[in-house]
Amino acid sequence: MRHGPRRLPRLLVLWSLVTAGVLLVIAAARSPVVAQGVPQVRIVHAIPDAGALSVTLDGQPVAAALDFAAVTEYQPVVAAVVQLRVAKFTEPASPLLELGVEVPIDRPSTVVLAGRLGSEPAVRAIVLADDLSRPAAGRAGIRFLNAAPGSGRVTVANAAGGFIGDGVAFGESSESIVDAGRYLLRAVRAETELSSVTVDAASGRSHTLVLIGQTGGSNPPVLLSLLGPRSGETAAVRMNTGPGSVLIDEGFADAGGILPASAPFGSALLYGYTDGEYYLRNLDVATRSLAIPGDFSDATIAVDTRLVGDIAGRTVSVGCRFTTESASSNRGYRLRVEPGTGVFRLVREDGPRDFFLRSDRVSPAIMRGSATNRLELTCNGSTIRAAINGVEVAVVQDRTYPTGPLVIGVGARSSGLTSEARFDNLLVTQR
Repeated sequence: MRHGPRRLPRLLVLWSLVTAGVLLVIAAARSPVVAQGVPQVRIVHAIPDAGALSVTLDGQPVAAALDFAAVTEYQPVVAAVVQLRVAKFTEPASPLLELGVEVPIDRPSTVVLAGRLGSEPAVRAIVLADDLSRPAAGRAGIRFLNAAPGSGRVTVANAAGGFIGDGVAFGESSESIVDAGRYLLRAVRAETELSSVTVDAASGRSHTLVLIGQTGGSNPPVLLSLLGPRSGETAAVRMNTGPGSVLIDEGFADAGGILPASAPFGSALLYGYTDGEYYLRNLDVATRSLAIPGDFSDATIAVDTRLVGDIAGRTVSVGCRFTTESASSNRGYRLRVEPGTGVFRLVREDGPRDFFLRSDRVSPAIMRGSATNRLELTCNGSTIRAAINGVEVAVVQDRTYPTGPLVIGVGARSSGLTSEARFDNLLVTQR
C-alpha cells in the first residue's frame, strides 16, 4: 500500500569533475549502477574488533567512520594504483594500512579490508574485480570470498546440495553460475555451520558473498551479501551539482535501490524493501540508524515515514552529518519525532549524550498515530533547519560537525520496546 506522493522511482546518479574534462560516475553501494569501462572502488570493512574505520582513497575521504560489516558506495578513481589509507576512527593519525592498491581500470572493484589487528593473518586489502557482464537469462552469478581470519577452509552450499565454494581458505574466492531463484546458503567448516544467508539470485544479476568475523571473538562469523554492479543502462544523470541539485530521488519501488536489501545476521536493526517502501525494525530500545550512501556536508534529507504496529513511545528520525560509533554513541544532528504524542526534538548527538538544540515541543504540523509524516532536515554551513510536513519547526546555528552521512532511524523512549517504521519518497538535495 502506498503512502504519500510518488516521486521518481530511481536513484539519480551524481557525476563529479575529478580531473580537467573527465566526468566519472559515483554509484550507490550494495545495489550500484556503474558505467561500463569506468574504474571505481567500494570498500568493505571486515576487520574484527577494529571498531569504526576512517578510509581515504587517493587522499579523498571515503568514510569518516565505517562500521564493521558496512560497505561504502562506489568511488571513482583515476589510476590503476589507488593510494589507500585506513585508520581507526578513534586513532586517525595511526594508519592500519597505507599502501598503493592495484585495481582494474576497465571495471569497478570491491576492496575488502580483512585480517587481524596485531596478529596473523595481518590486516590487508583484498581486491575483487566486479564483472559487469550479465549472466544469461534465467541464470545468476554468485561469488564467495572468505575474509574471516582463523576460519580455515570454508564450504558454501545451498539446501539442494549445490556448491558455491568448496574448501575456500582465508583470502581466497570462488565463483559459480546458478539458476535464478531464492537460495538459503550456508557457510560450513568441518560440518559446523558458521553462518547462513538467504540470497534472491535475480536473473542476469551477480552477487558477492563475503564471510567476515572470527570464531571466539566479539564479531562472530557472518555471511555478508552484496548485490553486484549493473552496467549503466538504467542510470539517470544530472550534470548540475550546484545548490538545489537533486542528488538522490528514491521511491523504493524494488530491491534494486540505493539501500541494502537485508541486514547482517544477528543485527539488532533489521531492514529491507517491502511493498514499495523501506522498513526499519529496531529490536531494542536505543534509536538505531541506517546511513544513506554518501558523505554530505551541505544537504537536505527529506523522507515520508510512518510507524507500524505499536506507536506509544516510538519515534522516527532523520539525521545529517551523522556518524555512528556504537548503538549508544553517535555524532551528528538528528530530528526525532514521536507521532503518538505529536512531540519533536532537534538534537546534536555528542557520543553517549545529547545536546538539545530544541527540546521536546508539541507541533500541530505532526500527523498523529500511524499516519505518514514527511520529515526534512537541512545541514547548510552552520545552519541546521528542521521541517515537518512542509512546516519549519526549528532553525539553529551550530558548527560542531562539518560533514558526514545522512541517516534514517527508528526507536523508542522506554526499555523493553521494539519499534518499526516504513520509509518512502527519499529526496536528497544539495545546499
